[in-house]
Amino acid sequence: MNQDLVLTEDLIINGNQPTTIEYGNVTIKNGAKIIVETEASITIDSISSAKDIVIHVVGQNGTNGSDGANGAMGAPGSPGADGNLGSDGGSGQNQAPLSLHLNHIDGNLVVQAGGGNGGNGGNGGNGGEGSKGGNGGNGGHGGAGGNGANVEITYHTITGKVSTEHVGGQGGQGGIGGKGGSGNPAGSNGNSGINGLNGVPATVTVKQV
Repeated sequence: MNQDLVLTEDLIINGNQPTTIEYGNVTIKNGAKIIVETEASITIDSISSAKDIVIHVVGQNGTNGSDGANGAMGAPGSPGADGNLGSDGGSGQNQAPLSLHLNHIDGNLVVQAGGGNGGNGGNGGNGGEGSKGGNGGNGGHGGAGGNGANVEITYHTITGKVSTEHVGGQGGQGGIGGKGGSGNPAGSNGNSGINGLNGVPATVTVKQV
């Protein structure tokens, strides 16, 4: 007998190894989602919800880069220090593949799939004021978006409809370059970081069997 579930909060399926899971009757309340963070094969006898049934299969987002520190002001007659570089944003995690079979769906099924978003680059620090202004630090580069993977959904009967949403996978924004410090001459502004590349979208297949 497969386990029955009543979900009042998100069900998160994760782990480092491929996972095979079978559930009986799953009742979703309070808009809870089924979030899959690892490669998995899931079978559900029946799933129902008064709201949309959301299957969220998206890689984790990359971390944002840190802002660079501002350069120190120069002593009288001395140049200001340059601002530090912003650090790069982390790459978004690739999405894990998913195979999901639902015997009966009572409601609307929404499948959200894609890689994680890349983190934004940190801003460059401002140059310090001095006899010659310090240069602004360059902004960090945005992290690349994670790639989507294959998501295969099969079902037997449904009372509503199935829709798919391609989410995530966006490259992070490059950080803004720091401003040059005032002085004679003033420091140069730092360059902005480069935006991260977008990831490859997920391939979602939905079939009635």
